[in-house]
Amino acid sequence: MTASLLSVENLSVHFATRRGTAQVLDAVNLSLAPGETVGLVGESGSGKTVLSVALLGLMAPNARVASGRITLAGADLLALSERRRARLRGRDVSMVFQNYRGALNPIRTVGDQLADVLRRHAGLRGQPLRDRVIELLQHVRIPDPARRAQAYPFELSGGMCQRVMIALAVSCRPKLLIADEPVTGLDVTTQAAVMDLILGLARDHGTAVLFITHDLALAAERCARIAVMHAGHVVEVGPASALFTCPRHPYTAKLLAATPASQHSIAAMPVIAGNLPDLTRPLTPCRFAGRCERRSPACDAAPLVLAPVAPSHSLACHHPLPS
Repeated sequence: MTASLLSVENLSVHFATRRGTAQVLDAVNLSLAPGETVGLVGESGSGKTVLSVALLGLMAPNARVASGRITLAGADLLALSERRRARLRGRDVSMVFQNYRGALNPIRTVGDQLADVLRRHAGLRGQPLRDRVIELLQHVRIPDPARRAQAYPFELSGGMCQRVMIALAVSCRPKLLIADEPVTGLDVTTQAAVMDLILGLARDHGTAVLFITHDLALAAERCARIAVMHAGHVVEVGPASALFTCPRHPYTAKLLAATPASQHSIAAMPVIAGNLPDLTRPLTPCRFAGRCERRSPACDAAPLVLAPVAPSHSLACHHPLPS
């Protein structure tokens, strides 16, 4: 069995708020093998982005890791000093941010921003540095890269800014690339081109990809495995083919049924009843229980763990759907 590149074990993250402590992530377990592409799906507010920034060590000041462990290529990330962890960011793990324009510095040229990363993590200087900047822009298929390197983000289209963000993320050939909604706001043609670009570069460099998305059809098409999150829990993880043809968790089934692609009209599209729970209040072991028709007293009392139900398929549910 291939050893994990990334291993997240029982990770819990809490946020201090005016209303109390919000338990945003609770005992999250997830792993990626070297070179693997895993999709992370779920509603807005399910904790997907919080998990990604926790992996990078870029959480908000009011957030803290309450428990758990994160290891990347054998290194315990939570045990590292901020200085050592900063050296890993951009070199061993990097991220394509959802707000790609906001992630770029508006008062520095895109070439200078690429050079900053290469200077820090690859030790390049002088002409080799300038050549590598142009080469990276060529790799992400930006036309006239020498001229574009002198441009500021506001002078580029949204698609080009996203390509620059990808160039920054892959510049040092990281072991793990986190792509947080990388095609949001782009037209369909550009979306396909950007996904081809990300996954093609990942294949070329042997990079594992954690692909965070609301688009279940895109995740099914592009990912080997899918992890489903609900209210800070990973509730189901399995091969994309099995999970989309025979979901075992009630939430996964409802999420798939509510996908626009599965319906002929908006009026016919079902919705998931209820709302995400208030994470500042006491919670039941199953955070989906309040929205689930299969709820029983066990859902409110018995501990809930992510357990195998089939090869490479795990589930956190007391009353799973039949296989």
